[in-house]
Amino acid sequence: MLVEINTTSERETKKVAALLAEEIMKEKLRRRHALIIALIGELGAGKTTFVKGFARGLHIAGRILSPTFTLLKVHPLEAKYYSFLYHVDCYRITARDVKRALGWEKLLKDRRSIVVVEWADRIKKLLPKRRIDVFFSCSNKTSRTLKMVFHE
Repeated sequence: MLVEINTTSERETKKVAALLAEEIMKEKLRRRHALIIALIGELGAGKTTFVKGFARGLHIAGRILSPTFTLLKVHPLEAKYYSFLYHVDCYRITARDVKRALGWEKLLKDRRSIVVVEWADRIKKLLPKRRIDVFFSCSNKTSRTLKMVFHE
């Protein structure tokens, strides 16, 4: 399934992400692995803004920063079906390094986890087939087109 949404501000981008998170939180676990949300877009396209809104939709308090240098940030969740949000930034890392340094297989095995990956196109071969891809494109400084592809 493909959903395309245009936003005209950071606030709208965050709202779209929060709504997606809220819907995911209602979903019963039918997967065998973690829920992967792959964020793909150029620098400044709104990936981190999206994660901030998504985290708010999961009721995560506190500041959300992109883990560009730490590679991975873990946020515990107090939810019925999910235990953790893993925020991964692959801007400075290769697929082989993700596999080795982050324990990628272990992350994928935990079906009670949500893994949001910025720069997911850099580790495409490691992504499971069943995932959500979010493609970001910019028309100007504030307008974004988000194309969400739900791979079942």
